[in-house]
Amino acid sequence: KRKRKRKREDKKMAEKKTTPIKAIIFDCDGLLLDTEPLYTKASQIVLEKHGVSGDKYDDSVRQHIIGVCEIEGAKSAIKLCGLEGVTPEQYLQEREDVLEDIFPTCTEMAGARKLVNAVLKSGMPVALATSANRNAFELKLKNHQDWVGAIPKVVTGCQLQPGRGKPMPDIFLKAASLIDFTGREGECLVFEDAPSGSKGAHTAGMHVIAVPDPSIPHSCYEDFTDEILTSLEQFDPEKYELGFLKQYM
Repeated sequence: KRKRKRKREDKKMAEKKTTPIKAIIFDCDGLLLDTEPLYTKASQIVLEKHGVSGDKYDDSVRQHIIGVCEIEGAKSAIKLCGLEGVTPEQYLQEREDVLEDIFPTCTEMAGARKLVNAVLKSGMPVALATSANRNAFELKLKNHQDWVGAIPKVVTGCQLQPGRGKPMPDIFLKAASLIDFTGREGECLVFEDAPSGSKGAHTAGMHVIAVPDPSIPHSCYEDFTDEILTSLEQFDPEKYELGFLKQYM
Protein backbone atom coordinates (compact mmCIF):
# COMPACT_ATOMS: atom_id res chain seq x y z
CA LYS A 1 0.00 0.00 0.00
CA ARG A 2 2.83 2.38 0.90
CA LYS A 3 4.60 1.62 -2.39
CA ARG A 4 1.43 2.34 -4.39
CA LYS A 5 1.02 5.65 -2.57
CA ARG A 6 4.63 6.61 -3.31
CA LYS A 7 4.16 5.75 -6.99
CA ARG A 8 1.11 8.04 -7.13
CA GLU A 9 3.10 10.87 -5.55
CA ASP A 10 6.01 10.33 -7.96
CA LYS A 11 3.58 10.38 -10.89
CA LYS A 12 2.05 13.61 -9.58
CA MET A 13 5.50 15.18 -9.39
CA ALA A 14 6.41 14.03 -12.91
CA GLU A 15 3.19 15.31 -14.45
CA LYS A 16 3.26 18.69 -12.77
CA LYS A 17 4.94 21.41 -14.80
CA THR A 18 7.28 23.07 -12.36
CA THR A 19 9.38 26.18 -12.31
CA PRO A 20 12.95 25.53 -11.09
CA ILE A 21 13.21 26.03 -7.34
CA LYS A 22 15.52 28.91 -6.43
CA ALA A 23 14.59 29.68 -2.80
CA ILE A 24 13.46 27.89 0.36
CA ILE A 25 11.02 29.02 3.07
CA PHE A 26 10.70 27.06 6.31
CA ASP A 27 7.97 27.03 8.92
CA CYS A 28 9.29 26.53 12.47
CA ASP A 29 6.94 24.97 15.04
CA GLY A 30 6.36 21.29 14.45
CA LEU A 31 8.63 21.31 11.39
CA LEU A 32 12.07 22.38 12.62
CA LEU A 33 11.45 22.41 16.37
CA ASP A 34 9.28 19.98 18.33
CA THR A 35 7.22 22.60 20.14
CA GLU A 36 3.69 21.26 19.64
CA PRO A 37 3.81 19.07 22.80
CA LEU A 38 4.83 22.19 24.74
CA TYR A 39 1.89 24.19 23.39
CA THR A 40 -0.40 21.31 24.35
CA LYS A 41 1.00 21.12 27.88
CA ALA A 42 0.69 24.87 28.42
CA SER A 43 -2.85 24.96 27.04
CA GLN A 44 -3.93 22.13 29.31
CA ILE A 45 -2.50 23.95 32.32
CA VAL A 46 -4.52 27.06 31.43
CA LEU A 47 -7.71 25.01 31.08
CA GLU A 48 -7.23 23.32 34.44
CA LYS A 49 -6.53 26.67 36.07
CA HIS A 50 -10.08 27.66 35.08
CA GLY A 51 -11.71 24.40 36.14
CA VAL A 52 -11.81 22.73 32.73
CA SER A 53 -10.25 19.30 32.24
CA GLY A 54 -6.97 19.51 30.36
CA ASP A 55 -8.00 16.40 28.44
CA LYS A 56 -10.41 18.56 26.45
CA TYR A 57 -7.40 20.01 24.64
CA ASP A 58 -6.90 16.89 22.53
CA ASP A 59 -5.98 16.09 18.93
CA SER A 60 -9.44 17.05 17.66
CA VAL A 61 -8.87 20.56 19.04
CA ARG A 62 -5.24 20.78 17.94
CA GLN A 63 -6.24 20.13 14.33
CA HIS A 64 -8.05 23.48 14.32
CA ILE A 65 -5.18 25.36 15.94
CA ILE A 66 -1.85 24.11 14.58
CA GLY A 67 -0.27 26.69 12.32
CA VAL A 68 -2.91 29.43 12.57
CA CYS A 69 -2.23 32.91 13.98
CA GLU A 70 -2.23 33.05 17.78
CA ILE A 71 -5.39 35.07 18.35
CA GLU A 72 -7.47 32.87 16.04
CA GLY A 73 -6.02 29.77 17.67
CA ALA A 74 -6.97 31.11 21.09
CA LYS A 75 -10.53 31.78 19.96
CA SER A 76 -10.81 28.21 18.67
CA ALA A 77 -9.36 26.71 21.85
CA ILE A 78 -11.76 28.67 24.07
CA LYS A 79 -14.77 27.67 21.99
CA LEU A 80 -13.90 24.02 21.44
CA CYS A 81 -12.83 23.40 25.05
CA GLY A 82 -15.81 25.20 26.58
CA LEU A 83 -13.64 27.71 28.44
CA GLU A 84 -16.02 30.39 29.72
CA GLY A 85 -15.24 33.86 31.02
CA VAL A 86 -11.77 34.02 29.47
CA THR A 87 -10.86 36.34 26.60
CA PRO A 88 -8.49 35.23 23.83
CA GLU A 89 -5.96 37.80 25.04
CA GLN A 90 -6.12 36.47 28.61
CA TYR A 91 -5.80 32.90 27.40
CA LEU A 92 -2.70 33.75 25.37
CA GLN A 93 -1.08 35.64 28.24
CA GLU A 94 -1.65 32.81 30.71
CA ARG A 95 -0.36 30.29 28.19
CA GLU A 96 2.69 32.42 27.45
CA ASP A 97 3.51 32.60 31.17
CA VAL A 98 3.84 28.81 31.13
CA LEU A 99 5.60 28.62 27.77
CA GLU A 100 8.32 31.07 28.80
CA ASP A 101 9.63 28.45 31.20
CA ILE A 102 9.44 25.45 28.88
CA PHE A 103 10.17 26.79 25.37
CA PRO A 104 13.96 26.67 25.93
CA THR A 105 13.64 22.89 26.40
CA CYS A 106 12.30 22.24 22.89
CA THR A 107 14.17 19.73 20.76
CA GLU A 108 14.80 19.53 17.03
CA MET A 109 12.67 17.51 14.61
CA ALA A 110 14.24 14.59 12.77
CA GLY A 111 16.24 15.69 9.74
CA ALA A 112 15.64 19.39 10.37
CA ARG A 113 19.14 20.50 11.35
CA LYS A 114 20.71 18.56 8.48
CA LEU A 115 18.42 20.12 5.86
CA VAL A 116 18.62 23.68 7.18
CA ASN A 117 22.40 23.55 7.39
CA ALA A 118 22.62 22.17 3.84
CA VAL A 119 20.48 25.01 2.50
CA LEU A 120 22.51 27.59 4.43
CA LYS A 121 25.84 26.18 3.24
CA SER A 122 24.63 26.06 -0.37
CA GLY A 123 23.99 29.79 -0.42
CA MET A 124 20.36 29.43 -1.55
CA PRO A 125 18.08 32.31 -0.54
CA VAL A 126 16.23 31.13 2.56
CA ALA A 127 13.69 32.55 5.00
CA LEU A 128 11.59 31.39 7.93
CA ALA A 129 7.87 32.14 8.31
CA THR A 130 6.35 31.44 11.74
CA SER A 131 2.95 32.32 13.20
CA ALA A 132 4.55 32.71 16.63
CA ASN A 133 5.30 36.14 18.06
CA ARG A 134 8.89 37.39 18.18
CA ASN A 135 9.37 36.82 21.92
CA ALA A 136 8.19 33.21 21.72
CA PHE A 137 10.39 32.59 18.70
CA GLU A 138 13.47 33.92 20.48
CA LEU A 139 12.81 31.72 23.53
CA LYS A 140 12.74 28.61 21.33
CA LEU A 141 16.15 29.47 19.89
CA LYS A 142 18.05 29.14 23.18
CA ASN A 143 19.63 25.83 22.17
CA HIS A 144 19.23 26.23 18.41
CA GLN A 145 20.96 29.50 17.57
CA ASP A 146 23.61 27.74 15.49
CA TRP A 147 21.12 26.55 12.87
CA VAL A 148 17.55 27.93 13.23
CA GLY A 149 19.01 31.20 14.49
CA ALA A 150 21.32 31.25 11.45
CA ILE A 151 18.41 31.61 9.00
CA PRO A 152 18.95 35.22 7.92
CA LYS A 153 15.39 36.34 7.16
CA VAL A 154 12.49 35.74 9.55
CA VAL A 155 8.83 36.77 9.49
CA THR A 156 6.81 36.33 12.68
CA GLY A 157 3.07 36.49 13.25
CA CYS A 158 3.25 39.88 14.94
CA GLN A 159 4.45 41.45 11.68
CA LEU A 160 1.13 40.73 9.96
CA GLN A 161 -2.08 42.71 9.87
CA PRO A 162 -4.83 41.39 12.21
CA GLY A 163 -6.69 38.52 10.62
CA ARG A 164 -4.04 38.01 7.93
CA GLY A 165 -2.14 35.10 9.46
CA LYS A 166 -2.04 31.59 8.03
CA PRO A 167 -3.97 30.30 6.04
CA MET A 168 -3.77 33.69 4.34
CA PRO A 169 -0.72 33.96 2.03
CA ASP A 170 0.62 37.19 3.57
CA ILE A 171 3.38 35.70 5.72
CA PHE A 172 4.82 33.80 2.76
CA LEU A 173 4.59 36.78 0.43
CA LYS A 174 6.42 38.86 3.02
CA ALA A 175 9.07 36.16 3.42
CA ALA A 176 9.53 36.11 -0.36
CA SER A 177 9.96 39.88 -0.40
CA LEU A 178 12.71 39.67 2.23
CA ILE A 179 14.76 37.41 -0.05
CA ASP A 180 13.95 39.44 -3.19
CA PHE A 181 11.52 36.92 -4.67
CA THR A 182 8.48 39.16 -5.02
CA GLY A 183 6.93 38.23 -8.36
CA ARG A 184 8.92 34.99 -8.34
CA GLU A 185 6.84 33.12 -5.77
CA GLY A 186 6.64 30.10 -8.09
CA GLU A 187 10.37 29.61 -7.60
CA CYS A 188 9.97 29.19 -3.83
CA LEU A 189 9.65 25.84 -2.06
CA VAL A 190 7.92 25.95 1.33
CA PHE A 191 8.23 23.31 4.04
CA GLU A 192 5.21 23.20 6.37
CA ASP A 193 3.66 20.93 8.97
CA ALA A 194 0.19 22.49 9.21
CA PRO A 195 -2.76 22.49 6.79
CA SER A 196 -3.22 26.24 7.33
CA GLY A 197 0.38 26.97 6.41
CA SER A 198 0.29 24.61 3.44
CA LYS A 199 -2.82 26.34 2.14
CA GLY A 200 -1.29 29.79 2.67
CA ALA A 201 1.88 28.91 0.79
CA HIS A 202 -0.12 27.31 -2.02
CA THR A 203 -2.30 30.42 -2.28
CA ALA A 204 0.88 32.49 -2.50
CA GLY A 205 1.77 30.50 -5.63
CA MET A 206 4.59 28.52 -4.06
CA HIS A 207 5.54 24.86 -4.12
CA VAL A 208 4.74 23.11 -0.85
CA ILE A 209 6.10 20.05 0.93
CA ALA A 210 4.10 19.07 4.01
CA VAL A 211 5.41 17.08 6.96
CA PRO A 212 2.12 16.64 8.84
CA ASP A 213 1.59 16.37 12.54
CA PRO A 214 0.74 12.68 13.16
CA SER A 215 -2.69 13.66 14.49
CA ILE A 216 -3.78 15.29 11.22
CA PRO A 217 -5.00 13.19 8.25
CA HIS A 218 -3.00 13.56 5.05
CA SER A 219 -6.26 14.31 3.25
CA CYS A 220 -6.16 17.77 4.87
CA TYR A 221 -3.04 18.58 2.81
CA GLU A 222 -3.56 16.94 -0.56
CA ASP A 223 -5.12 19.95 -2.31
CA PHE A 224 -2.27 22.28 -1.34
CA THR A 225 0.95 20.29 -1.58
CA ASP A 226 3.42 18.94 -4.10
CA GLU A 227 4.43 16.17 -1.73
CA ILE A 228 3.64 14.82 1.75
CA LEU A 229 6.43 13.35 3.88
CA THR A 230 6.42 11.72 7.30
CA SER A 231 9.78 13.29 8.17
CA LEU A 232 12.25 15.79 6.72
CA GLU A 233 14.65 12.85 6.55
CA GLN A 234 12.59 11.64 3.57
CA PHE A 235 13.19 14.78 1.51
CA ASP A 236 14.85 13.98 -1.81
CA PRO A 237 16.42 17.13 -3.32
CA GLU A 238 16.71 15.43 -6.71
CA LYS A 239 12.91 15.56 -7.16
CA TYR A 240 13.11 19.35 -7.19
CA GLU A 241 16.32 19.65 -9.20
CA LEU A 242 18.17 20.53 -6.01
CA GLY A 243 20.60 17.65 -6.12
CA PHE A 244 23.48 20.01 -5.34
CA LEU A 245 22.21 20.15 -1.74
CA LYS A 246 23.35 16.57 -1.19
CA GLN A 247 26.99 17.61 -1.10
CA TYR A 248 26.20 19.62 2.03
CA MET A 249 24.07 16.98 3.77
